[in-house]
Amino acid sequence: RLVESLGRGHRALWIFLGVMNALTFVLFCVDKGRAKRDAWRIGEGVLLGFSLFGGALGGLLGMLLAHHKVRTPYFRIGLPLALLLDLAVIAYLLQAGLV
Repeated sequence: RLVESLGRGHRALWIFLGVMNALTFVLFCVDKGRAKRDAWRIGEGVLLGFSLFGGALGGLLGMLLAHHKVRTPYFRIGLPLALLLDLAVIAYLLQAGLV
C-alpha cells in the first residue's frame, strides 16, 4: 500500500529526483575521468551540492562504481548523511502533503 501511494500524484517529485540522481552520477563519473587525465576538475562543492539537493543516491553510486572520492572524508561520511537528509526531506514533503 505504501509503494502504491508513493507513486500516485508525485510524478514531479520522482522526475526531479531521477534527474538529480542521474546528473549527480554523471558528474562523479566525468570528474573521475578528468582526474585520470589530469584535466580541469569539477569542484567538490558542486559534487556535494548536487548530492545534497536530491542527488545523494546518484552521488553514492558514482562514488562507489567509479571508485571516486572514496577516501575523502567529506564524501565518505557526507554522502550517506546527505542520503539520509534527502530521505527525511522526501518523507516530510510526502507526509505534509506538499508534493
